[in-house]
This record gives sequence, C-alpha cells and structure tokens, in this order.
Amino acid sequence: MLQMETKVLIGVITILYTVIQVSTVVGSSETDPCPGFTVQNNTDYAGNDIVGSVGQTVATANYELCCVLCRQTAGCTAFTFQPSTKKCWTKTARGTPTSNTALVSGYKRKNLYF
Repeated sequence: MLQMETKVLIGVITILYTVIQVSTVVGSSETDPCPGFTVQNNTDYAGNDIVGSVGQTVATANYELCCVLCRQTAGCTAFTFQPSTKKCWTKTARGTPTSNTALVSGYKRKNLYF
C-alpha cells in the first residue's frame, strides 16, 4: 500500500513540476515579447484581415507592438507584421501559413489548462 501511495505522490509531483515549467515558459511576459502568442518569422498569414475604423493596416514600430495591438483588438486571433514598412495586419484567423521572408506573423495559443 505504501509503495502505491509513493508512486502516486511521485506522479503528482512530476505533473506539478511539468505544469510549473510549461507555465514559466509560456506565461512569462518578462521573457516573452508576445505573451500568449506563437510567433513565426518568415511567415505570412494571408487574408482574414480585420477591417475597422483605421483600415486594414496599422503602422507599428515592431512585431511586439503589432502583437499588443492584436491582443487589444476584439476578435483578433493572429497578426502579420512587415518590418520594412512597419505595417501590421490584425486578423480574425490564422489561415494557412505561407513562407515570406519579409514578414513576421503570430497567432494566439490555445490555453492548455482551462
């Protein structure tokens, strides 16, 4: 009986340790310039642009601010940023990623725990 309880306790500790490691990597805004998003360099998410009062694109200094804009825009789940022009496209969906060396794109990660 004691052996089984020990194995269960070790299993629970292992799971908790794994959750702490993942939440530290995924949820740390101090080390992650775009928390809650997966960022892909050299990638375009064509289409699904959010059209609003500011039009389809917004000028931002970098992809991190484009990410912030997406996080603050209702319905935004992805973004594409073009560093050479400082253009940011917020998007309702990621769509199919395609290779484009001139762009940086990101999409919201699904919450693993809730």
